Amino acid sequence: MRKKFLNRIMKLIFAVLLSAGIFAGSIPVNAAAIKDISKASSYAKEAIQWMTNNNVITGDEYGCFNPGKNISRAELVTIIVKALNIDMTNLPETPTYSDVPAKHWAFRYVEAASRAGIVSGIGNGKFGANDMSTREQVTVMLLNNLSLSGEAVLAGQGLDGLAKFIDAENMSDWAKGSIQFAVSNSIMSGTGSNTFSPAGKATKEQIAVILYNFMKNSEKIYQSAEQLRKPVIKFNGDILKLTQAPVLENGQMLVPAEAFIKMEANVSVDEARNSVVIKNAAGNKNIFLSTGNNTAYVNYTGSGNPFNDPEAAGNAITLAAAPRLSGNDVLVPGKAVAEAIGMSAEINIKTGLTVIKDTSAVNNPLLFKAMKNMLDFKGEYRTSMDMSLIDTILKEKLVGLTYSMEGANNGPNSTANTKITTADPEYGEESEEYQVIKIGQQLYSKDMDTGVWSQITEEEAIEQGIPYYDSEADKAETQKFLSSYGKLNITHAGKAVVYGEEVARYQIKAGKEILSDLIPSDLLGGAISIEDIYNKGFDIKMEIFVNDKGQLVKQVMKLTAGMEQDGFSMELNMTALSEFSKIGTEIEIVSPL
Repeated sequence: MRKKFLNRIMKLIFAVLLSAGIFAGSIPVNAAAIKDISKASSYAKEAIQWMTNNNVITGDEYGCFNPGKNISRAELVTIIVKALNIDMTNLPETPTYSDVPAKHWAFRYVEAASRAGIVSGIGNGKFGANDMSTREQVTVMLLNNLSLSGEAVLAGQGLDGLAKFIDAENMSDWAKGSIQFAVSNSIMSGTGSNTFSPAGKATKEQIAVILYNFMKNSEKIYQSAEQLRKPVIKFNGDILKLTQAPVLENGQMLVPAEAFIKMEANVSVDEARNSVVIKNAAGNKNIFLSTGNNTAYVNYTGSGNPFNDPEAAGNAITLAAAPRLSGNDVLVPGKAVAEAIGMSAEINIKTGLTVIKDTSAVNNPLLFKAMKNMLDFKGEYRTSMDMSLIDTILKEKLVGLTYSMEGANNGPNSTANTKITTADPEYGEESEEYQVIKIGQQLYSKDMDTGVWSQITEEEAIEQGIPYYDSEADKAETQKFLSSYGKLNITHAGKAVVYGEEVARYQIKAGKEILSDLIPSDLLGGAISIEDIYNKGFDIKMEIFVNDKGQLVKQVMKLTAGMEQDGFSMELNMTALSEFSKIGTEIEIVSPL
């Protein structure tokens, strides 16, 4: 503990000296140590010189650093261990990785970084020493050094900082949190005005700059990490929002019993909060726990209390950490409980991240629940759409369409105020407005010129192009989405604020494998396929925002599609926004006549 404390104090003092310019400006540069310093980019020379003077980097046998050369994982780890002064004493004699034996030049550095939790292998017992490092891998290693999980960054910051990069969608899900932290703390920036190049191979000079920035701003970075660092529970891709924080005890993560309620388990706590019974959703697996007691009972089938039943001895297990009270909740050992009721659990003691998975449940269950709730949506809504068709050869806009609808829905009854504007280069811009009230199967349409309401049928509305809110059609399209749910590429993107409420944000990417599932079945006709129309490819990106009640409050969809036929090449761009409020409210909707 004393050595760890002194090391941290020295790092903070070192950061202050750097920020004051004592090291960076006062120490004479030994440029001769690196013969090819002139080949480095102008933005990297100061960093390379500082690294050289502090023995973090050295030249090769010819005295060259090769600043533009891609850096291998072994080289990267070596530089990180040197720059961050990672402890290299008392290393294991037996190599952890088959491709980094004890005689390997990077053995000491790889083992030290692995023990510190900065790096891990690539699978099959290998480290991937000669694999080239990517930019996003670098961010993860630095975050690991701070004992900070990417999930904690997502829970604390969200991913707003990545919106400026047009290639954000190319970032790996496991790296987004670390990239967000690196960008927000000026450790890394983009490779261009609006690109990050996450999978781009990192060069030696880039690494020098990144570590130089890290060391130069280490005090601020450590403070930022400290503010975000907290235990996080991730269940089937969802980052759980809890009223009571988990606690690390005896190498175990004690989690609030409420966490398992969010995992669709059944949790019973007695009035005195002395005992807790947790069962899986199917009810065929359970665990009985008692506060302050290191004994628990798994899969007990008796009718009484196993703690008072001698025949339950065969169901007893010993817990490494006993359940205990904390505030208004009972904390239970997360891994033991998860495994007892048929789930898997992994705990990273260093970062405080607990990952629990249930193969019998859907991924991102909070999102799935919110989509299911939309099947019976009641409340107020507002939707808008902006669509344009571009001639990609002439670079001209062929047609544009904006559409907005707002109103309320209450079961079979609804209101809809709609405005549609079309823009055509030849005929100019035209707008139409509509107001419709639906009571059961009866529609009422308002003449916008005279203000007079009249009854019309659904067939007449379709024939005349009068839009209205149809809850049954909306429900059918939502059901299609749910049917395709397992095909979606979903990322839990942390938190956001909508209508002043903190909500969970999900990002979804989809392609042709589900587009045909989402397009209304009567839109194309039987002889035409999606691929026939969008023969140059199409792409769907969605963001969905869900509150703690499992309600969908906002949805944004962007679609890009290309088509080429008979010498024409066109691109369709569409952005659609939907917002929902007063969800679940019984709104009175009456006939206007």
